[in-house]
Amino acid sequence: MPATGHELILRALIEVGYAAPGEVISAADEQTAHLIAKRMMNSMGAERLSIFEILRTATTLTSGTRDYSVGPGGTINLARPLWIDAAGCVLDSTATTPIEIEIAVLTDADWQGISQKTLSAFPLQGVFYDRRFDANNRGLLSTYPTINAANAQLVIYTPNPATGFDALPTQYVFPPGYDELFHYELAYQCFGPFGVSAEIRGEVKEKRREARDRVFKTNVRVAELQMPARVGPEIRGTSASDFNRGWR
Repeated sequence: MPATGHELILRALIEVGYAAPGEVISAADEQTAHLIAKRMMNSMGAERLSIFEILRTATTLTSGTRDYSVGPGGTINLARPLWIDAAGCVLDSTATTPIEIEIAVLTDADWQGISQKTLSAFPLQGVFYDRRFDANNRGLLSTYPTINAANAQLVIYTPNPATGFDALPTQYVFPPGYDELFHYELAYQCFGPFGVSAEIRGEVKEKRREARDRVFKTNVRVAELQMPARVGPEIRGTSASDFNRGWR
């Protein structure tokens, strides 16, 4: 359901009993609610289950280069991700049918345990995301090993949070359920600044919980349960690749 920032704010203030239908709210009240709305959108971008889209970004790697900035204006130019869901390596991006292989997203412990962090080889085995937040709002991706071939690409799959309500007159469209989610979330966050009564607070809290449940359930991504690659000399694990090769 399309909505502008003006509409979202007015509906939220009506919901908490601060404004009446058809009323024109003051510029000061709208400005206060607008600041709350922008903070709300920023905060929800860090809430995994509020994110409905995983973005695939492919970047051609430079032979001999290990580190790549990721963020606005970076080598990997996208909004700085809070985390990386998955990663891959395209072996030859110029091939008629490029092949992408899955690579590991290394944890802090994984990266710390690699003794030869500048090893050069092909193809990639993993990528480590340093979630730093530098002066340019960027993080840093380190590949392992450092690629030593041309035309290879690093592929990362990252959460793409909903954005909106920076400009009040702009109309925004979101997937089903999000209009209600943002409505009750903003109403909830207006409790303190707009002096909402205890009775209304209870009603809004319950509707907010229901709206969050509806949206969050649709964004659950079931992870594959895996055993180690080998748990014995003749026993394979339970990864998808093991099944594809013929589990035994």
